Amino acid sequence: VSALGDTPNDEDPSQMRMDFTQDESRKVSDMFLRFPDTNPWADGWRIRVSKQLEGNPLDEVFVAQGLMAMTAQFIPTEGVTELPEVATYAVANQMGDGAAIAQINNMSWAIPLNTESSLGAYLMSKEDVYFFDDDQTSAQPWDWIAKSFTSAIYKGGRTAPATEGTWVPFNPSLDMIETALSLETDYFADTCAEVGDDCEGLINAIFLDGFAEQEPNQGEDPNDWRTLSLQSATYLDTVYPNGVDWTGAFEQQFLP
Repeated sequence: VSALGDTPNDEDPSQMRMDFTQDESRKVSDMFLRFPDTNPWADGWRIRVSKQLEGNPLDEVFVAQGLMAMTAQFIPTEGVTELPEVATYAVANQMGDGAAIAQINNMSWAIPLNTESSLGAYLMSKEDVYFFDDDQTSAQPWDWIAKSFTSAIYKGGRTAPATEGTWVPFNPSLDMIETALSLETDYFADTCAEVGDDCEGLINAIFLDGFAEQEPNQGEDPNDWRTLSLQSATYLDTVYPNGVDWTGAFEQQFLP
């Protein structure tokens, strides 16, 4: 069933497999989703959830790991040939307190200012951390939100003027953007100037206060069991049941 309605669309997963295992200490459910060739950017998605059957119910009980295999960038960007990598890790206790971390590596993004002016394209890695509590109906269901870009490499395409820009009409120049984002003078001439330069400061400055209605960072690290759990996070290394490809993944046999 499509997320947008009852009729699947060309980008929806076309095949699914679920494996279940259990021993005296843990239950595990492993779901493998395969996307059709008509999906423009994804090949597969895997979600593995485990539940501890022993230990303190107020500590780590549930662990969820996610991984997406990509075939293209979410938004194709000129000058970018790398494929993004998307991985997630989440933990929760029996009461519903928990935390989650999402890592997106090699994601491309172009920053147009208007139809003729651009800040250029970037290849970025992003890490989002959320600590949440069991009362999701409260005015503050989160304990800590910390999102940051851990790298941002300039890939070219910058056409914004160096000086003499305007806010109205919207055609800011690079010196105006440096001032507005509290970047050092001549940031675009000295630090983030050539293809391959590190522009992490620029991208983090853009998103610092929740740019474009994105949820801003807030709260602080509670330094409890969730902090320790995320510090030792382990990510899935493949979306395929056999670890290599989809061969045999959906060819199941059932004995009467």
